[in-house]
Amino acid sequence: MKHRTLLWASLAVATHVCIAAAAPQRVTIAGVNNFWRVDDTISTGGTITSREMAIPELKRRGIRSVINLAGGADAEAERAAVEAAGMKYFLFAIDPMALDRAPVDPLLKAMNDRANFPIFVHSGAIAVSRMSPASWNSRASAR
Repeated sequence: MKHRTLLWASLAVATHVCIAAAAPQRVTIAGVNNFWRVDDTISTGGTITSREMAIPELKRRGIRSVINLAGGADAEAERAAVEAAGMKYFLFAIDPMALDRAPVDPLLKAMNDRANFPIFVHSGAIAVSRMSPASWNSRASAR
């Protein structure tokens, strides 16, 4: 049952990401692994490897909110840097092995609040970013 809940939550996030998506664009952003611009409202990527380089660039690109799906030891330092730059920060540490539904509803609420757009979601959203409305093949999106 928990696995099914996480699957539905993932599908809801993918649906949100893909509604208006054309072809996602891979962009090189110093300090961010694997950055993708999905559309005007959402970008995604892997780990922020350098807050000093990444945060000002995200701000320059118009990002209003950063959503961290991993948590970890650097999460509070990342929060401080993001908020110091005038952006919103959300932390929804999702452990795919625990299948805990607790962070899913707040995540969906944050991702559906237009006041948070444009959003950068990182450390867990790579496969979602590569899905497109024309191809709902999750196996291909994981490549």
